[in-house]
Amino acid sequence: MAAAREGIVTLYAEAVSGDAGAVFDILEFVDEDEDRLQFYRSALAADRPEAR
Repeated sequence: MAAAREGIVTLYAEAVSGDAGAVFDILEFVDEDEDRLQFYRSALAADRPEAR
């Protein structure tokens, strides 16, 4: 898990530009900051309704 946490910025970048659903599935397990996860999920959903 620690190695995955080191790449959180990369995962969030992929969520914005790629397959958001798959990336958020991964982030639910590796990002311990639930507020950050919810912020990005909400921001992306507002920008890309299909990413919900």
